[in-house]
Amino acid sequence: MNHTVRFLPADRTVAVAAGTTIGEAARLAEITSLHLPCGGRGTCGKCTVRMVVGDALAREVLACKTVVDGDMTVILPEATQHSTNSIVADTTIDHIDARSEDFSPLCRSVTLTVPAPIAGVNLSDLQRMEGALRPIADSRISCSRTLLQQLAAALRRENGLITGLVTRSASRVELSAIVPGATPPPIYGIACDIGTTTVALRLINLFSGEIEASAA
Repeated sequence: MNHTVRFLPADRTVAVAAGTTIGEAARLAEITSLHLPCGGRGTCGKCTVRMVVGDALAREVLACKTVVDGDMTVILPEATQHSTNSIVADTTIDHIDARSEDFSPLCRSVTLTVPAPIAGVNLSDLQRMEGALRPIADSRISCSRTLLQQLAAALRRENGLITGLVTRSASRVELSAIVPGATPPPIYGIACDIGTTTVALRLINLFSGEIEASAA
């Protein structure tokens, strides 16, 4: 048996089968402003609407949990009727000042000029790179064997000028990538805001501070 559900103030009406939730009826009526952030588990309370059946007084119910068992009118809250399908993250912010102390990604690009080998001085390419990096981070460098093999060619292509991607901790500096010259490769990081019902993510260019994409 079908029942009629009218949504106000959108003034949209849809006929649904008995047992259909109000949330599903809203979807069928193309009410895009009613969100179920908790996935319909009834834990967030953000799909609260006012339901009127017959001559009874309006009462607040959860759209994700309340089923249609008769003709009814559903009144959407003021905040919901004007909202959109935008993500939770604040889209007015599109850039982070990379020079700010608050901007402290674990991985950064560093451009160095590593001195050429000196006859009689037994220092490896990695040790000479550590010396060039010492004014920035007084720590030992660790890197993979594959990256160590790439280091020699990178140093000699641009006369010792290289750009590396480094991750710094209190005890060491880890080299994760290296390219000849002063142009850093793209570095991206994800900022994650975990809320009670929603996870908001931002893809950030760690070199420029630009926010490349957002999702929730």
